[in-house]
Amino acid sequence: DVPSPRENSPRALLASQPGAYDVLLELVDRSRSARVRENAQEILQLLPTRESIRHELVGLLEASTADPAVHRGKLRDLLGKGPAELVYALQVLDGLLSSQTGFEPGTERTAGSVATLRSSFLALGCARDILTTLPSGI
Repeated sequence: DVPSPRENSPRALLASQPGAYDVLLELVDRSRSARVRENAQEILQLLPTRESIRHELVGLLEASTADPAVHRGKLRDLLGKGPAELVYALQVLDGLLSSQTGFEPGTERTAGSVATLRSSFLALGCARDILTTLPSGI
């Protein structure tokens, strides 16, 4: 079984390493060097979207539950982990709500499914929750 060139790419190999995203997010949050923070952020932007974050966000928006507060609480937990993770999760959420990129790599979402995610996002009151997680003055 020979891996495809895509699976052997540096970005795929780095993304598949346990803890790689966590280390980069930690560097963005805590490094004293502006250059290290910037480089870590650039590397994060080059990597494929962290599937666990995308999966959690899609699951929260697609699940139908009688209690929206449960979903909003999970969203707040996801966004409240740290400044770099907040920004990263917001970027993933923005991609889900503004594009037709599929949940699974290589798949396409329809305009209808993107609209459904947007409607769910608004119906759950997620926009208000996101605004409350942002630092004051933004």
